[in-house]
Amino acid sequence: MLDQCGRMVEAAADTLVITALVGELAVVLATVAGRALFGNSVTWGQEVAHIALTVITFVGGALAYRRNYQLSLQSITKRLPARWQEAAHTLTEWIILGVSLAIAAASRYLLSDGWNQRTPVLQIAETWLVLPLTVGMLLFALQAIENLARRRIAVLIPTGGLLAALTAVAIYSRPLWAHWMQGPHTIEIVLCLFLVLLLFGLPIAFALVVGAVLFMFTTGLGSAVVLPRQMDDAV
Repeated sequence: MLDQCGRMVEAAADTLVITALVGELAVVLATVAGRALFGNSVTWGQEVAHIALTVITFVGGALAYRRNYQLSLQSITKRLPARWQEAAHTLTEWIILGVSLAIAAASRYLLSDGWNQRTPVLQIAETWLVLPLTVGMLLFALQAIENLARRRIAVLIPTGGLLAALTAVAIYSRPLWAHWMQGPHTIEIVLCLFLVLLLFGLPIAFALVVGAVLFMFTTGLGSAVVLPRQMDDAV
């Protein structure tokens, strides 16, 4: 049942990404033709291109994750015993699930605020500019759940419990160590954690996101909505 649902979602996501690619190509051709024939580019091109690129980036990224096309470092994990390899892979799936759901939840503020704001040219709600990010994160989460469902319970529960325990300890003990993380060594510590995640086989894109989350959490800079906003603006 879960596999069938996954295949249906994959087909819909494929269609969406292909449509976005065609739309992006149409914008480029219209822009070039407009400049060549009329001396002006299309005014709506930037807004359509932004929507297309966010679909390609986040929905396409979820498809790449489903098909194991995400870039990751496996040189260390491949040398581990089979049991430890399974534990490392399961732990990364838990991290991807947690981060994806957290970003999707944080983006709901952008979605709700976007209904009251309009784009300058097309006059559509800015929610449509952010929606591909939310959909992409939910697709990442869905695939992580599908991957975790294939893991053995003997590995699934301990790794999930370990990650939950570490997260809880970090959150509730923050008042005890937060003042130590305000110095110049904060970035060095976060970079070390980032490298550890890479060595565990976490996809590079997610390791970067987790690194940003760790930096904001340890320094207290920014709010939950900052990360999805920055991810959307970076496209």
